[in-house]
Amino acid sequence: MQLHLEQASDANQMLIGETEMRMVEALNQIAALAEIIALRNDMLQSSLSQTIIQDRTDNLILHCILGDARDRPTEGVL
Repeated sequence: MQLHLEQASDANQMLIGETEMRMVEALNQIAALAEIIALRNDMLQSSLSQTIIQDRTDNLILHCILGDARDRPTEGVL
């Protein structure tokens, strides 16, 4: 039983390592394409007046994304 637990633990650690490597690789790929969204007054006001997500920081981030998307309605359309 102890041997099986150790083997399972080792296999689990390997999977965690692989997952972390894939996450770093994915973040590097995203970083190459990501753009900074500038915070504008209308985005801030919108996040204060309309709660979409209860967490204030997440709500502000979402309003920034939505405001930026409204500014570019045809970008990213396939």
